Amino acid sequence: MLHKETYLKNKQICIRMARDYAVNGIDFTRRIRPKTLTLVFLLMMCLQPLAEPAGEDVAQLMSIGDTAFAHRAEGRQRLQASPAGIHQAVEAYRQVLVQDPKNVEAYWKLLRSLIFEGHYATTDRKRKQALFAEGKKVAENALRVLDEDIQKQLAQPAEKLSFEQKAQVLKGIRGAPETYYYTGTMWAEWSRAYGVIAAIRQGAAAKIRDFETLSSLIDEKVRYGGGYRALGRLHHKCPRIPLVTGWVWMLEQVIADPPDEDLLIEDLNLQAQAAQDLKGWAKK
Repeated sequence: MLHKETYLKNKQICIRMARDYAVNGIDFTRRIRPKTLTLVFLLMMCLQPLAEPAGEDVAQLMSIGDTAFAHRAEGRQRLQASPAGIHQAVEAYRQVLVQDPKNVEAYWKLLRSLIFEGHYATTDRKRKQALFAEGKKVAENALRVLDEDIQKQLAQPAEKLSFEQKAQVLKGIRGAPETYYYTGTMWAEWSRAYGVIAAIRQGAAAKIRDFETLSSLIDEKVRYGGGYRALGRLHHKCPRIPLVTGWVWMLEQVIADPPDEDLLIEDLNLQAQAAQDLKGWAKK
């Protein structure tokens, strides 16, 4: 490091020589020794503002992530997905959020990719926990961004609003229903990875209920009625415990309030899941 006095002295030399060159066309390189010239050059470099790193364009990174996710099944072994493709998608969406921390689309797509990687691309429990723990943080950041948008539009904190009020605002924000849907799904995967006790301590069941309810209120058709399906799975799997999960639906309530017929889908796997959930309700 240069002493302060030396730095200031050579800075003045650098500025004066640059002025002489600009005004009089004087080639100052002939007037100074090579050693001094090297020092002046280094000082000029130090005085230059640092350029922003180029990085890859956000749209390009999103395209890379989308393509990698679309090919996530390539290289699979039966039901075990190859981690290479989905990890590329995860990395692309991470980079998008580094450059654009308020990109809602990148948030929900990163959540979706982390869920897939943890559920299908690894059998290691520690790895699953790490992925879903990251997913929880990603979800928190995503919801913070959406809450800020709500507060800007309504001039009041999002936590003081009803689900219906929040949903009315969020309907105008692209990616909001997917964000809440995958946030609820992430909490479900986190609960499975960390166990029942951890899930109870974190209040996971109520969080899943709230996130999926809000997702359905914003757009009931997102992910083929994904919010309703997630709620059905929650009420099927979650035990009815007084003062803890006393809100779990009973069969009569489910029959009295059936989902919209437009949400019926042809996917056989989802039909099988719905049938299993209905059978579970009947046993409660």
